[in-house]
Amino acid sequence: MRLRHSRGALSVALFCGLAHGQTLATQHDKSNVLAHPEIQGTVLESGTTQPLVGAEVSLYFLGEERPSIRYGIGSLTSTNTAQTDAAGAFAFYPEKLGYYTVSAKKEGYSAPSRGEGKSIIDVTLTTAEPAGEARLRLSRPGQVTGAVVDMVTGKPIPNLTVYATRITRQDGRILVVAAVQAKTNADGEFVVSNLTPGEYLVNILAQKTGRERIISGASADDWRAVDEDYEASYWPGGHDLETAVPLVVGSGLSVDAGKVHVHKVPYYRLHVRIPPGSCGPGDKMLIYQQVPRRTSIIGSAACAPDLLITGFPPGSYRLLLTMIKDAAETRETASVSFVVQDKNVEITAPLERGVTVNVTVAAFEEAKTPDFGKLRVTLNPLNALPTGDLVTPRPVNPSGKAQFVGFPLGGYLVTVGGLGAGAYVKEFRYNGHPLPDQILPLGAAMGQDLTILIDDKVATISGVVMDGDQPVSEPHVILAKWPLPGGDYPDPPVRTAGDKKGRFGFTGLAPGEYRVLAVRSREEDDDRLPGTLERALEAAKKVEVGPNAVQNVTIDVIKLR
Repeated sequence: MRLRHSRGALSVALFCGLAHGQTLATQHDKSNVLAHPEIQGTVLESGTTQPLVGAEVSLYFLGEERPSIRYGIGSLTSTNTAQTDAAGAFAFYPEKLGYYTVSAKKEGYSAPSRGEGKSIIDVTLTTAEPAGEARLRLSRPGQVTGAVVDMVTGKPIPNLTVYATRITRQDGRILVVAAVQAKTNADGEFVVSNLTPGEYLVNILAQKTGRERIISGASADDWRAVDEDYEASYWPGGHDLETAVPLVVGSGLSVDAGKVHVHKVPYYRLHVRIPPGSCGPGDKMLIYQQVPRRTSIIGSAACAPDLLITGFPPGSYRLLLTMIKDAAETRETASVSFVVQDKNVEITAPLERGVTVNVTVAAFEEAKTPDFGKLRVTLNPLNALPTGDLVTPRPVNPSGKAQFVGFPLGGYLVTVGGLGAGAYVKEFRYNGHPLPDQILPLGAAMGQDLTILIDDKVATISGVVMDGDQPVSEPHVILAKWPLPGGDYPDPPVRTAGDKKGRFGFTGLAPGEYRVLAVRSREEDDDRLPGTLERALEAAKKVEVGPNAVQNVTIDVIKLR
């Protein structure tokens, strides 16, 4: 059984000294000592020890109980504000104990990158610890400079679009966060400014992009032609995303990427045939290109029997077409995979209407019926366009029913949210047959019925993280259902943060075998190399837990190598 509930239905609980629902006021009533609450702190520039003078610090009171729902700072009203002094210090003296958030801002500064501190911090004041501390950091924008030259001639390339691509790491993979572009000058030099501090790569892409790639009224010569454009590359390194060496842009700093050497390579064309009857007068469609884990729009075009799209280097792709229509039930789409090697490619893309999926949520055997009013079901498209209506969670009605209208044929990852800690998904059934995983393979069947069975015999794994004979303060704990599931879209392990005494807990688990490990920080988990976590889980502590059972474990902190 896969860890299905980890995608929205798993509740990760932090086992702290306060029991769930116990208020700080209750604690205070039991004490005869009247504490004077106090929050002190400093605001520094990220990546340095320099204090920020005149930063505005705001205090927000969240309540005497730990809030079950958190809202953004923009929706809260501050109870007090302060300005930092020459040492970057500030202080608040709240009237009551409770849960608070402290934030800082200053003109010309922004929130720092992950791993360089925070501009927003939660502080808890209790009778036992009425004083809290908040160390905040802010950043100034930075920039990346460099020059682009032709790899063959060595000459500078003017008027070339260059991207400074900000990256992060997640589950051992490098992910693109955002990209800021600039043009090279007559000497091939570029300056990409106003960058949020973090890790960056200089990215060169084909210069012909977007709507420019669509050729209307193409001739036979157009079908046969092969284009040349600059090869996609990441610098420093000059190859792909995984092998490039990131540049670290600090607060207010300028980093030189050096000389970027580029050259042109063949880009091939895609001839798309749309069967007769698919297009009506004046019909238009949106055209998308999909590669693993990324979908990007190419542009829009009139629906016609033939379509020519340029700009495909060798690789595996999926072409997505969708008619521009308002109603989901009349929407027509096409999804066709293809491979480009060393020549132009031709495909047929029939436009088809979506289907209606009827979902039933029910209790498994003698389990308690779930609270349907809290449940949300989502069908996340794997090989269709992830438009807003497709990825929007659907509520379940009082009879346990939900309906999805106009969904294109293809694969969907099914997730269930709102179950809470006392339930998990036991099984998915598609047209009466069990699904081996969470992937719903919508096909051209007469019926599209999905049944989701919920069980309430949940398991709990809790424990403490140690370093020798000492507990590890606020460890980062990782739990994985074992054996790890295969496939292209496996459930990821789940995470939680331990408390200051190293205690942690995972609730709402499906009974079975798990592996659990702990490291000192989330950053160590995010910044690891591919395959590191999988190897660590192989050697991690094995925990077996049955229905309605609780397992307490003690684990040693490790380093992910």
